[in-house]
Amino acid sequence: MLLPSVPSRARIGQQPILALSLLCAQAVLLPILLVGCEREPRLPVLTDVTEFTQNPYRDQEKAALEGRRLFLNNCSICHGHEGRGDGPSRSTLIAEPANLTVDPVASYADGRMFLVIRLGKMVDGRLTMPPVEKMADDQIWKTIAYVRTLRTTPAGQLPLTK
Repeated sequence: MLLPSVPSRARIGQQPILALSLLCAQAVLLPILLVGCEREPRLPVLTDVTEFTQNPYRDQEKAALEGRRLFLNNCSICHGHEGRGDGPSRSTLIAEPANLTVDPVASYADGRMFLVIRLGKMVDGRLTMPPVEKMADDQIWKTIAYVRTLRTTPAGQLPLTK
């Protein structure tokens, strides 16, 4: 490689300046880039829930009433207002959202449904449902209580409209 005809002393003097410039740029830009990120780095989710854990709410009707609002705010965008997999964002997704009103999903054990919501679901190496990170465990359980009501709801009616 041919270098311009600059005295060797000048080239040597530029290396520390270049290194210092890069360090300064990194020190200034990195915090700006990190602040601009909306999401924190994902940490492993620790849970003592297994596939066979039962919903801890004894009063499922009351939990479902609260779960309806949570479902409509967090899940209906993909799964639709009635849980049939026909939400407004359905056409933009990698995989079709599950119809929560029929098997196999409707017959999932509570714990299995919880784990799918909390951790997401992979099918053939593809993330078909992302993990729901913005809901607390108690909110997930209430949402599951509501999803259980969708199976028996007549078409065209929203359940639990109290």
